[in-house]
Amino acid sequence: MISWCFSILIIIAVILNIKKRKESFILYGIGNIYWMMYDWYIGQYSQSILFLSLLILTIWGYIEWKKDQKEGECKCQNSGCSK
Repeated sequence: MISWCFSILIIIAVILNIKKRKESFILYGIGNIYWMMYDWYIGQYSQSILFLSLLILTIWGYIEWKKDQKEGECKCQNSGCSK
């Protein structure tokens, strides 16, 4: 049952990402950590490494997204546009 909950969590993360909500990265991270630990526990080491890789990409994506938002705010302030 808990695996279903984390599967749904990942689907919600995808929906939030489509909506350009940075909260999606938090949900992706939580889901990736769960699946990484679960797969390691059941002996699915390659799958566990996959989810570790996805966790690293999630962190990288969050950093890049945050950087892009700051750059957008600077451009907007310099040009006088409103957000």
